[in-house]
Amino acid sequence: MVIMKKILMLFCIATLFMACSKDDTTDVNVGIGDISVDIESLAYLNDGAASGESAITVTSSGDWRLVGGADWCTPSATEGVSGESVTFTLQQNENGSRSQLYSFVCGNSVAKVSVEQNPVDLFEVIFDNRVQEVTAGTSEVSLSVKTNSVIEPMLIGDAGEWLTLESQVVDGNIVTIKYTVRENTTFIPRSGDIKFNVNNVEKYAMVVNQEQNNGFIVDKVDFPLTSAGGKVKLNVRYNQPISFVIDSKYSSWLTQSTVGEPMEPIEGGVTEYEVEFDVAAATGLRMGRIYVQCGQYGSEAIFISQAADNPIYGTFGSETLGSALAELGLVVKIAGEEDKYELTSDVQTLTSLDISDSDIASLDGLELFESLTTLDVSTNYLTMLDLTPFTNISSISIKGNGWESINTGSNPITEIDLADYYALRAGGSWASPHTKVPLVFIGEHIETVKMANAFYYMDDQTIDLAACPSLTTLNTGTSGYYKCDLIILSAEHHENNPDVNITKHADCVIEYK
Repeated sequence: MVIMKKILMLFCIATLFMACSKDDTTDVNVGIGDISVDIESLAYLNDGAASGESAITVTSSGDWRLVGGADWCTPSATEGVSGESVTFTLQQNENGSRSQLYSFVCGNSVAKVSVEQNPVDLFEVIFDNRVQEVTAGTSEVSLSVKTNSVIEPMLIGDAGEWLTLESQVVDGNIVTIKYTVRENTTFIPRSGDIKFNVNNVEKYAMVVNQEQNNGFIVDKVDFPLTSAGGKVKLNVRYNQPISFVIDSKYSSWLTQSTVGEPMEPIEGGVTEYEVEFDVAAATGLRMGRIYVQCGQYGSEAIFISQAADNPIYGTFGSETLGSALAELGLVVKIAGEEDKYELTSDVQTLTSLDISDSDIASLDGLELFESLTTLDVSTNYLTMLDLTPFTNISSISIKGNGWESINTGSNPITEIDLADYYALRAGGSWASPHTKVPLVFIGEHIETVKMANAFYYMDDQTIDLAACPSLTTLNTGTSGYYKCDLIILSAEHHENNPDVNITKHADCVIEYK
């Protein structure tokens, strides 16, 4: 009985062991699987296209599922059975290189696949107008591009001769390029391409078109002619309509005689033109001008000089006076001779002279212009005006000088006008106040002196008109800001003279001598 009990117990234990072993084997078999892929790495271009194989075939012992992912990479399936293929759709890559690891799982087995994508060579010009039109003068052009690469600006053809890179500024993925466009001195338009090297690929960016220089060129030739006269020929190259003008004061001895037919266009975009002028015989040195005009594109004065048989020379106390007279074509500087000029035949007959605003400090030598009747020396640096060598000057303009003495002599000058804030300031500038010395007027025929406002913010100013016997009207102003402090008049001619009218400030004192 005992033996039977032991046998029954052993049978139960064996049965229980067998049951447990069967259950454990089933659980293990459910978690085990086998999976593989035919490609372990996929490479894609920046635009999302595959650079090689694009599909992965999965071989597995059972159902499989796909683990992993990124928002820029989308698989065609995330689960399946053996033998099915999976492809990936990638977005365009505008940044750096990127990759994503995927896992194909079957049971406890895993097959991994790497998906990699290169960056796009981003290059975008940030404006629509890729053609820039500029004038012939110096200018600037700039452009901005959006890029994720290191770029190298390139100038194509001869553009490097007139386009200069000034700056290249990087702000994130925006690069701004600035070029200086040099002046086009030629008579033909020009065009240049700005491109960029982006990872060894040439990218087109912008075209710069520059206008041609419009106008003309006159061959620089000296025209020294003898007193017998002769002919002058001008050779002009131009690309716009031109004309020749002779001032009426030269027309009696300088005339246009022939006009040649324009020659065929020559190299450089211009046409050549030859014109001839006749110069009559002369009795002395004279200067003339031929103006070549080209509409809105300017003009040029061509000086014609004709020598004298018996030249007349002169010197001037101020270099700026000689320069001003030479600029007017009235004198010619003698080469190698300091401050020596030859006078033209116009000097002896000239009646009106304007040498204002010429930085002149002395009028010594001006007496050579003996026929003057009108003189303008305003806005200079003169302190003394002595017109006693002249006899016919009737009108003068003298404001804007630091006057200390004004002597009109016997000239028929009846009025002197200094009624302005700047009238007694050298060069017409506030930086040049009048010196505190008596301003002396001398003149036989001076009747009226206007000086209202002339003493603006000047202290202790004195004017002496005792040597102006014909004076009848004087106005120095009534404002305290513009007043003269002392007026000196002639006891003989002005004191108790009912014809003398004086307008002044109440504090201004009159003294007779």
